[in-house]
Amino acid sequence: MFTESKITEIFFICDEFHKIFEQEARLRMVEPPQTKPKRRYHRASTMTIPEVMTILLMFHDSGHLKHFYLNEIRQNRADMFPRCVSYSRFVELQREAMLPLGMLLKTRLLGKCTGISFADSTPLRGCRTQRIGQHRF
Repeated sequence: MFTESKITEIFFICDEFHKIFEQEARLRMVEPPQTKPKRRYHRASTMTIPEVMTILLMFHDSGHLKHFYLNEIRQNRADMFPRCVSYSRFVELQREAMLPLGMLLKTRLLGKCTGISFADSTPLRGCRTQRIGQHRF
């Protein structure tokens, strides 16, 4: 598993990247026009997006996300993540963390291509197709 220094290092990378990402997002993203102001029903989360990103990166070293979050993070690493939210709230926060996490992985953590790449051509079945008339859906 991860040592405390490794978790701190991962969090530092995520936090520094998220600061830059938020700054750039505010400058470049366009807000959709709103006809009337929307009410916010939920208070701000106590867990930050860089914390969520850190946990998601750590999770890939284990197996099942719910078990990892409840047992490893909330019980064994509660000192490192003192503002943990419930598992259902954590799942909601993942949506907000996906874009910055994807950008972090793409821009900082993939490394340099050496010129040798492999592609797996195994087809993945996403859903069954059904024939309706002459068309396949």
